[in-house]
Amino acid sequence: MKDNWTRDKIEASHWDSHIRGMLNNANREDLIVHKNDISDRLVPHLPYFSFEKINQQCITLLGELKGKRILDCGCGNGFWSTLLALNGATVHSIDVSPASIELTQFRANENGVGNLVKAEVMNAEDLHFEDSYFDKIIGSFVLHHTDISLSAKEARRVLNRSGRAVYIETSARNPLLMQARTLLTGRFGVPKYGTKTESPLRSTELEQLSATFSGSLNIHYVSFIFFRMLAGYIKILNGPLCMRSLARLDNIFSFMRTYSYFMVLEAGV
Repeated sequence: MKDNWTRDKIEASHWDSHIRGMLNNANREDLIVHKNDISDRLVPHLPYFSFEKINQQCITLLGELKGKRILDCGCGNGFWSTLLALNGATVHSIDVSPASIELTQFRANENGVGNLVKAEVMNAEDLHFEDSYFDKIIGSFVLHHTDISLSAKEARRVLNRSGRAVYIETSARNPLLMQARTLLTGRFGVPKYGTKTESPLRSTELEQLSATFSGSLNIHYVSFIFFRMLAGYIKILNGPLCMRSLARLDNIFSFMRTYSYFMVLEAGV
């Protein structure tokens, strides 16, 4: 329990700082979300990493949204909460970061759906909701920040019998990316963006998630994201020519998409 409390403090501090930095570089218009958006204006670099395709995959997997009760697990800057509410869902948004909760509620209000979004500080490993309360769960980069044996069990508990959980996650399957993450990030001028308490999901954790959901886990590798990661960490590769070249390399090797850094997980009850 003490370890979980310590992790929560580390994660909350990190993401509070991240949210403040995001807002410092944003305009008021960036908070706007439209009903058919598949890209978040607050994070303009995400289309480069094929997040329009990834987000579209999530929307497809979630299915009907109108009238559904949805948990946005690790709501971050509130994009998903606002988008789902604009499409008629009632959304409960949780995060360990108070700044994320504040921004999520503010963003929903700014987009006219504050009445459909309830944002509150909460840990994904200890959900304060009744059994079978939700029709769907969406989570964007949240599971790998948690003890998955706890967060998966809680997600399974609060989903109803026809429920579906969809998560965007990082994958530990590519050994080259994992070696670079271990040996390079945080050294030699290469930035480290995550916290010391998180790591991409390993096969053992995916197996654990699958077992919790009675073997109903499907893994979707939407695009091959490998070479493009270099542009996110090495400044001299941030120019348009280098970035286009890295994206072309990823497209050439698209047949290796199961070794992509990003994946979409789909689990049903």
